[in-house]
Amino acid sequence: SATPIPAVPGQYIVKFKSTSVPANRNNLKKQLGVKTSQSLTLISAEVIELANKTSLSKELEKALLQSGDVEYIEPNYIYSIDSTPSDTSYPEQWGMNS
Repeated sequence: SATPIPAVPGQYIVKFKSTSVPANRNNLKKQLGVKTSQSLTLISAEVIELANKTSLSKELEKALLQSGDVEYIEPNYIYSIDSTPSDTSYPEQWGMNS
């Protein structure tokens, strides 16, 4: 079987539909007992955190998707670089030091 991709325990990325309003999002999170640990405004998503770093239950996933405000949910995967680019200016990139 395939090796599972590592993810941050208890964290999920929730992409909200463009029609979703902040009040609906906040009410939904409050009802389900989840909190936002980071806003990803560029993609209209949030990193939500579950209490006690638990896994997302099928019931909670279903409730989020059936709310009508959520486009998708995925684990907060951990990515790593396997090699360094051969670009000689690579260490000078702004994002590498910020």
